[in-house]
Amino acid sequence: MMTKWMAKGYLWLLLVLLYSPILIIMIFSFTEAKVLGNWTGFSTKLYSSLFTGGVQRSLVSALWNTFAIAMIAATVSTLLGWSSLRKPAFIFLKMRSRRMVLTPPPVEPAQAPAIISTRRRARESSG
Repeated sequence: MMTKWMAKGYLWLLLVLLYSPILIIMIFSFTEAKVLGNWTGFSTKLYSSLFTGGVQRSLVSALWNTFAIAMIAATVSTLLGWSSLRKPAFIFLKMRSRRMVLTPPPVEPAQAPAIISTRRRARESSG
């Protein structure tokens, strides 16, 4: 009983620590001040200048930069993870098994949902 209560308390503590900075930034974003900790009163001036001022070009540029960095990071991490996970497996596999791992399955992306739903139905009917 005590461990369950402590686990819930720990979870709530972590959630508060993770989400409180976001909440603070959201609250302080509705001020005219340029500095985050300086509250000068409620205002939407910064948001209106964001969409009507000359900042729009740099905002679109920042959006494209973010997208490019995200795509590069996702590609590199996928390639590194894929190669590092396959290598230890090859040490313990025999030649026939290695060919099976290296050969891609003959499934086109359009066929994948049908295969998944067929397997799910088979599992549900057997169990």
